[in-house]
Amino acid sequence: MGKLVIVFIVAASAVIGFAVYRTLKSAPAVQNSVAAQLENQFRSYISTLPESEQSNIEVETTDAVETFGADLISVNYTFSIALKEKWSIELHDKRVDVTAPPLEVQSRFAASVTPALATKYNTSIQEIAGKERDLMFEKARPLVIAFMTKWLSFQFPKEKNIELKVRFANEPPSPTSAHHEAGQ
Repeated sequence: MGKLVIVFIVAASAVIGFAVYRTLKSAPAVQNSVAAQLENQFRSYISTLPESEQSNIEVETTDAVETFGADLISVNYTFSIALKEKWSIELHDKRVDVTAPPLEVQSRFAASVTPALATKYNTSIQEIAGKERDLMFEKARPLVIAFMTKWLSFQFPKEKNIELKVRFANEPPSPTSAHHEAGQ
């Protein structure tokens, strides 16, 4: 009887060890599955919003007059995040890492700008728009955090103090994050 108990304990330990091994081995797959489920739930959430709120988060619209020598060019810049683009959502205990879609900028010449001037300065205006966009990431981040916090309150109503870390798909890496990633 004693040998049977020992064999049973060894066999049970082997089965449990194998199950733990398989679970740990598939941990990235489990995390990817959870992330995919969260992203699907997020897309569903967006589709339940009123139609006027489903397209984008508008960060800012500004009118500017750009000066090129003697030419004054009136331009409208609109900064926004397209909600229906790809989002990446990763859950880490009490922290959620979000990679939001690219922060987009559209520039439109004022009606008073002639087609010839618009053609002449289009490249320069696009360069200015890109530089302005790079300054908008910090303005956009709190808007995305507020939007995601609202969604998370529906997803996890009992959870409090969930930390959100938001990056944008087209955001240049910060010197500290590049250093942190290199140190891993």
